[in-house]
Amino acid sequence: MDIKSWINHIIEIYDKSETSDVYKRRSNNESKSIKSVLKAIQEQKFRLLSTQNKADFIHLLKAADSISLDIGTDYLEQFLKLPDVQRIITERLTSNDMAKVTQRALENEQSGNLPNFPKTVAEKDKIAANSYLSSDSMLKGKTPEQEISRFYEHILEIADTGIFSIKTDATTLQDITSRQNMMVRLGRVICRQQGMNPGSMNLEDGRITFEMDVPDKEPIFHGMQQEQVLTIAQQERLEEEQRHVQEKIGDAKNKRENSQGTNKESSKGLSAAESFMQQAKKSQSKQTRSNSFLNSLKVNSENINRTNVLQSQNQSNARKRSKGMGMSL
Repeated sequence: MDIKSWINHIIEIYDKSETSDVYKRRSNNESKSIKSVLKAIQEQKFRLLSTQNKADFIHLLKAADSISLDIGTDYLEQFLKLPDVQRIITERLTSNDMAKVTQRALENEQSGNLPNFPKTVAEKDKIAANSYLSSDSMLKGKTPEQEISRFYEHILEIADTGIFSIKTDATTLQDITSRQNMMVRLGRVICRQQGMNPGSMNLEDGRITFEMDVPDKEPIFHGMQQEQVLTIAQQERLEEEQRHVQEKIGDAKNKRENSQGTNKESSKGLSAAESFMQQAKKSQSKQTRSNSFLNSLKVNSENINRTNVLQSQNQSNARKRSKGMGMSL
């Protein structure tokens, strides 16, 4: 059995044994998994993180398949060609490694309790896009290759607007035609192939639109949000930095005390009251300058934050106002 056939067999076993929490993790991390696959193919190397297990690796395989259309690049095949990926498969996805999962899949099949989770967003888009590309009536005289090329060129043209759109006479998303729906979904698949994370479809001003790239969801590992934990090396660096800070504070204190001793010797002619008043005034002046400096930092920080917020809002509003160049029907 070649590696592609073996992986298809593993995915089939996985699909029959997937649990609700693992499905949630796979669905929520889908965009990140797709980007990991694309990065690995581009760099021709891949490393499985310490936080990832066999199921997470299979999620990457399914993510690669979700952007592989019947026409064009087979991203799963490209991913499987990487020596690092092949090594992981031979070391961690052998028959013995998959024994428990295989047994659970067999039990689910025998009991008629097979998982029936919905397709993920990317999987649904792929199914619709393949249906569109395989229908002569939908393509209206174009070949599948010509249509994919047309979409690639169009998405490149509207990259600056960040909005993909096609015209429609429908008044609600439920009323759009099957062809329009499939065209939008093909556009979403191609955006993912370019490393973007397309947003949900909207209908406004006679256009079906979606943002071509939106923020990814927060990662979920083993059914929980990933916690930020310092490594031992990071903790040691932090402690070392703290020691340096304490040493600098101690040196500054010693210099200040030595300086104060010198001032006392040079001011013997002054009364104790006058000396005390001078030191108090110096301390008050330093404190005033310190407070002024801190206040200026606070004001500058607040101004920078307000500026960043306004810029972010203006960019968001500009993207929302722009409908992009409508895809011709």
